[in-house]
Amino acid sequence: MEQADTKRIARNTVFLYLRTAFSILVSLYTARVILNALGIEDFGIYNAVGGMIATFALLNAGMTSCIQRYLTLGLGKSDMMEQSRIFRTSINIMLIISLVTVVFAESIGLWFLNHKMVFPADSFSTINWVYQFSVVTFVLGVLSIPYNAALTAHEHFDKFAYIGIFEVILKLAIALTISFLDSNRLVIYAVLVMLAAFCVRYIYAAYCTRHFEECKYSFILDIPLLKKMFAFSLWNFLGSSSYILKTNGINILINLFFGVTLNAAIGVASQITNAACSLAGNFTTAIHPQITKAFARADYATMNKLAYMEARYSFLLLYAIGFPLIVGMPAVLSLWLGEYPEYAVSFSRLIILNIIIDTMATPLVVIMLAVGKIALYQIWISSILLLNVPLSYLCFKYTGNPESAYMISILLSLIAFISRFPLLKRFIQFPFGAFARNVFPRIAMTVLISSFTVIGIQQTGILSPDDLGNILLIISAIVLGCLSIIFFGMNRQERIFLFDTLRRKLPF
Repeated sequence: MEQADTKRIARNTVFLYLRTAFSILVSLYTARVILNALGIEDFGIYNAVGGMIATFALLNAGMTSCIQRYLTLGLGKSDMMEQSRIFRTSINIMLIISLVTVVFAESIGLWFLNHKMVFPADSFSTINWVYQFSVVTFVLGVLSIPYNAALTAHEHFDKFAYIGIFEVILKLAIALTISFLDSNRLVIYAVLVMLAAFCVRYIYAAYCTRHFEECKYSFILDIPLLKKMFAFSLWNFLGSSSYILKTNGINILINLFFGVTLNAAIGVASQITNAACSLAGNFTTAIHPQITKAFARADYATMNKLAYMEARYSFLLLYAIGFPLIVGMPAVLSLWLGEYPEYAVSFSRLIILNIIIDTMATPLVVIMLAVGKIALYQIWISSILLLNVPLSYLCFKYTGNPESAYMISILLSLIAFISRFPLLKRFIQFPFGAFARNVFPRIAMTVLISSFTVIGIQQTGILSPDDLGNILLIISAIVLGCLSIIFFGMNRQERIFLFDTLRRKLPF
């Protein structure tokens, strides 16, 4: 792996981390303002309706990875004509998908919303307005996909960061606005979120059109490329759908069995876990184009090294954030929200554990998408993950335990992770042994040492169970997690690089 590639990954990661650190601080405060302004019931309604709309993301989730793959491969080959054809074709596909989404949302989705989901009897008029505005918001997101993919493929992560910061400021302004309103807060909130989505979509389109030659749209009908991209995306759609149903399917089932109060708990848990995941996800976002470009150059040694690095560091970065949150989740929610919905603590902990497991599989997915032979891969992995919905249904019906859905999700994620290796070996001879040696031992040492140390602190009773004791416990978990990562999760060369960088950058 060339030093220039490593520096580019580091630079892109820094930009994304600065953006995300700001976004998290603003987003967490925004969530508190929204929860207080809407109340638990309306907050739960919005998350339940949002879960419905996210289910329609099945129609376009496969295309997101598809467009990123084709644009990045085109950049790796330095073929401007091919990039232009890919971008224009992707815009046409997104227009088709938007139309299909609206048809499904206004037929099956609307029927399911009004006849199957559980809401307060006097709120259906409001819910339908929120649903319609949410559909428009979703369509705007669909139309932004080619432009987001172009920014990622070109690795313009500084601009990506600036637009992201602008977006969270808009959301904060929305939250503050509705807190001053006396009525119709939920509907007005949905309208303002839709307008914010339009602004962000316009900025992405304007920047890409101005700076990337291939993003200047004009209508073309490239039937061979259209068929090729659709064939790839249909198989990728199957894989993407399993992840969507694994999360939003649970949200809908919980609404059907337990009502909107637990949807509010999921909404709170999602805010926490999304914040943690976005920090760790910055590294993966920065490294994915490099993996795909290495494959396009047939530089498989670099591709494999990048995959080992991403699996280990994405786990460690997320663990550094997730471990203190898991340990001190009740205190975190109390400090953040004051009062919080029932099950918010357990949902948050289980979702974080699930994400930590899933993050190790991300480079394997990227390699498989780069190879392009995804039919058998997606059938097998999706079949495993889609079991989450029927198994959760059975658990809800016979045990009445809402936490069981996330326990099942964790188990299925472990099974899916292990199942990816024989499939990768079949198509690209991916070295599982080298992956295991480079990833698992350091991860295991980090987790065991930090976890047992914190458990020891809790068992001794040194820290009191009051607010001060909880804060000290969280600080202890942060320190122990970081020290474990530095001394057990990193190798000697990486520690030297880290300390040298800190000495150069810090003013003392």
